[in-house]
Amino acid sequence: MAEVTRTPVTSSMATSAGYDPDAQEMHVEFPNGSVHIFQGVPPEKYLEVMGADSFGKAFNELIRRKHESRRHEVPTEGPAV
Repeated sequence: MAEVTRTPVTSSMATSAGYDPDAQEMHVEFPNGSVHIFQGVPPEKYLEVMGADSFGKAFNELIRRKHESRRHEVPTEGPAV
């Protein structure tokens, strides 16, 4: 999976969001540091959420529970040898 650049958002429910146009996936970072990837998001929906007056309201109406998601697991490095 290619690394997706996320843009900071002004919202209490998310800290940043990004988009992979090839995979049609929206990547959202939440305040607890977790990143969730929402699948099958058309570019128009991503742009609508990012351009909305309220990111959280638009995200909840257009993305959450309407697109399958998975948590992005960042590999952790083992102890230095």
